[in-house]
Amino acid sequence: MHSALPAASPWRRLLCMLYEFVILFALVFVVGLLLPMALLPLAQRAGLTAVVQGPWFWRLIWMLVLGAVAGYFVRSWTRGGQTLAMRAWRLRLVMEGDRPLDWRQAATRLCLLALCFGGPVLTGAWYRHQPSVLPYFAASCVFLLVVLAWAWLDDDRRFLYDRLTATRTALLPPCGAKR
Repeated sequence: MHSALPAASPWRRLLCMLYEFVILFALVFVVGLLLPMALLPLAQRAGLTAVVQGPWFWRLIWMLVLGAVAGYFVRSWTRGGQTLAMRAWRLRLVMEGDRPLDWRQAATRLCLLALCFGGPVLTGAWYRHQPSVLPYFAASCVFLLVVLAWAWLDDDRRFLYDRLTATRTALLPPCGAKR
């Protein structure tokens, strides 16, 4: 496959992922904590205290958090191929042939990423309350490591989810560089 943009190294993509987690923390903080903090006093004034203390309210908040995260990724990948962290690291997500992703491919990639990263996050949070999930946590961490280690075994240095979705992360030239 010939491409005008060089592939980004696995290390650069892993460092970008760390930066992405900081951005995701801020997004989850705003939607998952500040939004309910703003809604609770309004509900109390309107006499709806029992409604916001019910389980459906917090399920709705979690759905909003997941929707915000999914929307952030899908919109960023389909409109320019870059999340905020990818812009900082000069990375762009493209399909083979350096074409931008369509929403189906972005949604598929997001689902695969959720499978890879969701396991350790959910079982890690669950482990605090239920120590018997330690084997599941360990298995999900091993699965994530295999998915990420795939880049060092792959000819094109792609992570497994990139290989499965026919996407790649390209390294953009510096801002002032000639093309």
